[in-house]
Amino acid sequence: MRGFTLIELLVVVAVLGIISAIGVVAYSGYQDSARKRSAENTMLQISLSQVEHFSDNSEFHYTSTGTTCTPDQASNTSIATNLFINISDDIDFNICINKFGGASNDYQLRAVSTTNAACEITWNNVNQQFTRASPGCD
Repeated sequence: MRGFTLIELLVVVAVLGIISAIGVVAYSGYQDSARKRSAENTMLQISLSQVEHFSDNSEFHYTSTGTTCTPDQASNTSIATNLFINISDDIDFNICINKFGGASNDYQLRAVSTTNAACEITWNNVNQQFTRASPGCD
């Protein structure tokens, strides 16, 4: 009766190690992509809530008074309080709303990753398209 040699066992362990390393990298890429999609979906929910807020108050809700904003936990709380959209900590993004363009009814949503500050996603109600501001956010 013949068993496995030490070489054969080491080869099997090496192959399993390579396969698991590839799987971990692919899984982390999948997680990042899912977080970005969740942030984009949350931004779309906010835009729909903005329409409701406008119909009730004749103005949009902004988390800052200027034409730029800094997404942080306070802006997430402001959105949750005024627009009833809960921004989950699981998506790893902070979101803010600021005025955009020349018209009084234009606004922009800006999301910045809490784990990679270079990753920024913007959306505005004029062209209604997502823009990723850095290559680290693809």
